[in-house]
Amino acid sequence: MPNNSFFDPHTLRLVGPNNRVALLSPQEARVAAILADFTDGDVVDHQYLAEKVYGHSVPRHAKNTLRIVMLKLRRKMRAIDCPFELTSVYGKGYRLSSLSQLTFQFEDMNV
Repeated sequence: MPNNSFFDPHTLRLVGPNNRVALLSPQEARVAAILADFTDGDVVDHQYLAEKVYGHSVPRHAKNTLRIVMLKLRRKMRAIDCPFELTSVYGKGYRLSSLSQLTFQFEDMNV
C-alpha cells in the first residue's frame, strides 16, 4: 500500500500515502462514505447529504453542522496528504475529486 489511500470504516481511520493516519469522528466517516459513492467530480446536494447523515428528521441546523464536519474532514485529509480534494460548490453542495488513487473499503458500513 505504498502510495494508495484508504478508509477503514471499522476503525474510522483514513490512511494516506506513506501510511499517515487520520482518525475520523463517526460523522466525518459517514460523510466520507456518502461522498465516495459519487462519481469523481459529481456534486452532492446539501439536502441529499443531510438526509443521508441524519435520516428523515433533518435538524434545522444540519447545513451549518455539515459545514463544520466538512472543514474538519478537509483538514484531516490535507494533514495526511490524501490524493483527493473535498470542495464546496456554492449554493449546491460538495464534491470529492481525484478518486482515482483512493480505495474505500466499505464491506459492512450502512450508508
